[in-house]
Amino acid sequence: MSNITLTVQKIVKTGLSVVRTASGSSPLLNTSDNFQFINTGKESVHFVKTGAGSCNAIFKTPGKVDGLDIAERTVVIPATTGDVEIGPFDPAIYNTPGTNLLEGFTVSEVTGLSVAVKQLK
Repeated sequence: MSNITLTVQKIVKTGLSVVRTASGSSPLLNTSDNFQFINTGKESVHFVKTGAGSCNAIFKTPGKVDGLDIAERTVVIPATTGDVEIGPFDPAIYNTPGTNLLEGFTVSEVTGLSVAVKQLK
């Protein structure tokens, strides 16, 4: 499993032309990788799915409460018309301890899947 760092795109008053990462683009979306990004707590991840199968996006949670692991968050992106945005991500829960990087998320299926990481100023 490789760690792939996605670029955070800042939403500004003059507008944002969103650039998406998809299967077949660079970096590639594929089920064997872990996707990370710099997370300040103002970011969201926007998934679009046009393929025939649904997809699970699983967000890792390396944080602990009272020494207990926090359950990972699973988000379902529906098939064909899936348009799901999730966030923001509390750095204390989702970031790799001692860093500004989201621990990561994986995807279960990539046919017709694209993703963009956006940040509201």
